[in-house]
Amino acid sequence: MTMQGLERLQKLYSLAKANGVSKNKRDFAEQIGSSYTTLVRTMNGEKYYSPDKHIVAAEDMLRANGIDPHADIVTLADIMSELKEQRKLLEKLLKLTEKGHI
Repeated sequence: MTMQGLERLQKLYSLAKANGVSKNKRDFAEQIGSSYTTLVRTMNGEKYYSPDKHIVAAEDMLRANGIDPHADIVTLADIMSELKEQRKLLEKLLKLTEKGHI
């Protein structure tokens, strides 16, 4: 199981919540035709549960509700991660200028 699949499933769940389609994981599981327990175990990354079928079902459910499943939901964690990367790049540039390479 890949972390990418788990992240994708989490993002689809976040998208459903943000658009008011699902209130919680139990509601989301029901809408994609899964049991709540299986969905939670899948989202927790348990090795015996693959997110692939859940992803396809979630994308279909979102489309049926008029929501683009490929729309991006930006989370605070995503923003902070991007800011950290930008800071690292700026620090590298600063060191290069201090050494006279730029």
